[in-house]
Amino acid sequence: MKIRHYKKADREYLRKICIETASPAFQANEKTREAVCVLFNDYYTDHEPESIFVAVGNDDIPFGYILCNKDARKMNCFMDDEYMPKLSGFKDEEIAWYKSYLQGNLRYIGKYPAHLHIDILEGHQRQGVGHQLVDTLVAHLKEKQIKGLFLIVSKDNEKGVSFYQKYGFKEIDSTDGSLTMVLDLRVK
Repeated sequence: MKIRHYKKADREYLRKICIETASPAFQANEKTREAVCVLFNDYYTDHEPESIFVAVGNDDIPFGYILCNKDARKMNCFMDDEYMPKLSGFKDEEIAWYKSYLQGNLRYIGKYPAHLHIDILEGHQRQGVGHQLVDTLVAHLKEKQIKGLFLIVSKDNEKGVSFYQKYGFKEIDSTDGSLTMVLDLRVK
């Protein structure tokens, strides 16, 4: 196993991982599977590939990834203009939930401008892959002088919450079944 930068050829693998690791609600049908990729994957691969790292085996095929935007405000603009229109056919309240999620992210960007999303296929979890992915991303962000990183995780994701806490992320907010956790990247 190794961690490397994302390549354009990885895009469909990352979309597949995004779907396979999504909550059951997003796996319900073709429409929701496409939506999970539009909402949680495509912006990163389309606009910030330099901040994506993948875990691959000997076959060089990704089985896990960490995606990051370095500026949540920039991402929100692209999401509104380019990605939200791809969700036609969804109920207004479903789209309103995601827009609210995006706007909520802006509360943290003063101190924690970067936002991460990480997914690892089931057979590769709890083997240190997540830690290596976060280590790689944190080193990349520090090199770019990004001062902080945040993520949002479901309260029900006990393994995920435990992982982030062990890594050093701190909980700063709790809403609607999710936790916002942050990591200060400033050198102390």
